[in-house]
Amino acid sequence: RLESLEESSKSLTRDLIKQDKSFDDFARGQLKLLHDLSGSAFINHYDQQQTSTTLTTNISQLINDWKATAQHISEQTSLLNEITSKTIIDSSKRLTLALANVTNAIKKREQSLNDYIKIQHKLDKMNEKLGSS
Repeated sequence: RLESLEESSKSLTRDLIKQDKSFDDFARGQLKLLHDLSGSAFINHYDQQQTSTTLTTNISQLINDWKATAQHISEQTSLLNEITSKTIIDSSKRLTLALANVTNAIKKREQSLNDYIKIQHKLDKMNEKLGSS
């Protein structure tokens, strides 16, 4: 049962680390996409045309709004990852270590108990021999 808890704790830690990495990758990917889109020929073409200023303003404004939102998402993702690391991942690692220590202590206790039982049997046999003599 302890081994199951220990494995679950390790699995939770691994999954949360993967989640944090995925969130970071998403935020970076979105910022890269916006950077590439801002420098694209498509956007530059419409920015340079003065005939459809409303379209240019709308596209530029949408990209700027998206950039601001993506930056905010990136900052919040970093904050979430930091909180997750401090509250869950670190605690899970400590729990895993504690469970491993408990498991080792139980194994040592069982070994000591087995050793005691063996010695007790030997003592009983010696007492029987002494008692029958």
